[in-house]
Amino acid sequence: MDGLQQRALREVLDSEQPGWLDGSIESGLRAFAGILADQWQNVGASDYAGENHLVIGPAGVGKSQLLGCWVMREHLASPGGSSVVELDGSRPNTCPNLRLLCEAMGIRVDRNLQELLHDERRSIYLDAPGVNWVDASEVVGWRDRLAELRHPKVHLVLNAAYSLVQLRKQLRAFAPLNFVDVSFTHVDEEPNLSKLWSLIIGNS
Repeated sequence: MDGLQQRALREVLDSEQPGWLDGSIESGLRAFAGILADQWQNVGASDYAGENHLVIGPAGVGKSQLLGCWVMREHLASPGGSSVVELDGSRPNTCPNLRLLCEAMGIRVDRNLQELLHDERRSIYLDAPGVNWVDASEVVGWRDRLAELRHPKVHLVLNAAYSLVQLRKQLRAFAPLNFVDVSFTHVDEEPNLSKLWSLIIGNS
């Protein structure tokens, strides 16, 4: 963590657990771990049930694979309760893996968005193709489509193996979409996962 993130964490600890420095090193570490646990959330499939969701991110981050895991978990818990819509953007959505998984599991996957949007019993997952995040107009184009997509919750997916500088740039680039959370893929390729706390605590 850099100095700004360290100060931000210190302020949280001082406000939520006053006197945390008065005890032993062990008690300080427990306080530190407690704050980090509160800041980090593992989202389960049931948390997304019955809503519309747009899953978006840069090309090649593993977004469709992650979405497949979410949809599969929800389908196993509530068969027939979720559907996937493949969206096109400035480039077509051509990744076949998510469609193959859905068809194998008996999950409805379609490109007919309007028909599915009228079925409020389902969770609808909107799979966007990779976004050229360095082109601000492309991100704004997705923001302008949110009303057409019935105002879904936006979930950003990023590659944890990218540099911290790159991740910060991507977070800022996608900020116009007002995403509700960020998921990190490729965590097995990043030896220093502590850098992600800099993003979370620093509100970059």
